[in-house]
Amino acid sequence: MIGQKIGQYKITRLLGEGGMGTVYLAQHETMNRDAAIKMLLPQYLKNIEVRTRFKNEAATLEKLVHPNIVRLFDYIEDESGMYLIMEFVRGMPLDEYMEKVSGILNEDRALIVMEQILGAFGYAHQQGVVHRDIKPSNILVTEDLKI
Repeated sequence: MIGQKIGQYKITRLLGEGGMGTVYLAQHETMNRDAAIKMLLPQYLKNIEVRTRFKNEAATLEKLVHPNIVRLFDYIEDESGMYLIMEFVRGMPLDEYMEKVSGILNEDRALIVMEQILGAFGYAHQQGVVHRDIKPSNILVTEDLKI
């Protein structure tokens, strides 16, 4: 996929792989903006249930606008696949951050981090969204300790 285009985005590198999708870093051709593109794995494209869940994920992300939640820029479905075009956040998963950078967070830092996490979850819950995979590897920490 490296070098290929999805909509106006050119894929530059692999960011990660999961059970149902692959995430790539891409750059918008004219806006000079990075994005994370989550691609549904090809083996699931014929599975109606999985396709529906992927579309529902896009619909859910689309209605969440919060400083501590990754934004959805676009949803693309074409003959090549299904894609979520999302804000790219430069950061490190919380578990990796604690392992490699900070160690166990002191009380003051932990309060800052937890306030941001709980604020995001509280907002999502107000929108009727329940995150079903809460874990440190799904929480990104930026350089300025912003979640």
